[in-house]
Amino acid sequence: MRVPDLLKLIPEERLAFLADYHKTDHKVKKLPVSVLFKLLLYSQFEVKHNSLRVMENIFNSYAFSHLSDKSEAQKIHYSSISERLSRADAVFFEALYQDCIERFSAQLPSKDNKQHQLLRFDSTLISLSSKLIRIGFRSGGSQEHVKQLKFTIGYSEIPEYVAFHHQATFNSENVALKQAIVGCPASNKSIVIVDAGLQSRDAYDELFDQGINFITRINPNPRSVVVEENNLFEATPDDYKLRLVTDRKLYLYNRKGKKTKNVYRYIEAVKPNGEVLAFLTNIFDFQAYEITALYKKRWDIEVFFKFIKQELNFSHLLSRSINGIKAVLYVRMILSLLIITYQKLNRIKSSKSAKQQFALEMEAELMKFIVRLYGGDPDKPPTNGHIPFW
Repeated sequence: MRVPDLLKLIPEERLAFLADYHKTDHKVKKLPVSVLFKLLLYSQFEVKHNSLRVMENIFNSYAFSHLSDKSEAQKIHYSSISERLSRADAVFFEALYQDCIERFSAQLPSKDNKQHQLLRFDSTLISLSSKLIRIGFRSGGSQEHVKQLKFTIGYSEIPEYVAFHHQATFNSENVALKQAIVGCPASNKSIVIVDAGLQSRDAYDELFDQGINFITRINPNPRSVVVEENNLFEATPDDYKLRLVTDRKLYLYNRKGKKTKNVYRYIEAVKPNGEVLAFLTNIFDFQAYEITALYKKRWDIEVFFKFIKQELNFSHLLSRSINGIKAVLYVRMILSLLIITYQKLNRIKSSKSAKQQFALEMEAELMKFIVRLYGGDPDKPPTNGHIPFW
């Protein structure tokens, strides 16, 4: 699928509808939210290290005038972009992100188990000097001089869910991950895979009671009451590298000695180097090796985090206000949707290459548009042969 076809999945009519529905442009004389969105999106893949001053230059460029359908004479200062970011209600960008999830996911065939969509959850922290931001939380110790912000993402084949946390209570993964899993609509239709950051027994019970199937890592030999022991393991695939040693049903105890409401499945396996891995799940109808193999697919979210940090400048805040941080967050997630969909549909090996090819094709299409606008034919070869650029 080509870039113009993907961009048509974010139609002008939809931008106008959401802006009108959420009254995001109420009493706004310049920089309507649809243009702000295009500016954020375009600048994110046009330059690696985006900033408000870079966005000012892009906004005032000839190319962006045609891309956004704004007047060439209209100019803007970076301070106006900063102010608009802090005031344009992030609910518009959130609604647009949810809209894009539905539109882009419809383009992708599922790569995971056909009967069970996998949904991985994880969090990442951004640390900034306390002099730069007023919001955020301190974790103490050697990090006392900085404030941290937390972003929790749910990822299937695309980022299905994103949450931004700046309150101290979300420093705990038991709080942040549980809220994300429960709050993500796709969780009830998927197998949730989450790392060992989620350790709360109460959180396990809440997920169980809400009908959310999950697989997680747990510390070996947890305090528990064994209900049933399974010492028989089905034949494992030839390429399976773990040695299964335990598969049992049990109740868990928390630190205060309280027993879980529900029975869980505990699986232990040993790596070739002797390291013991322990898994916990509320799925009882899969073979033990299948549970461990599904957990291994959690690595996909780590690859996604690496991509957005290295290629989408995720750790850089363009705004210091809560509203502005959320707005930029949702636009970065929309851009990641565009690039991942482009990558998968065009069978490009890496997200980094997909981003580069996406940007090059975008620029080429923009140049063709400008040529056509002035009566030319970009597909027609020049009559006097090849003309060098200089």
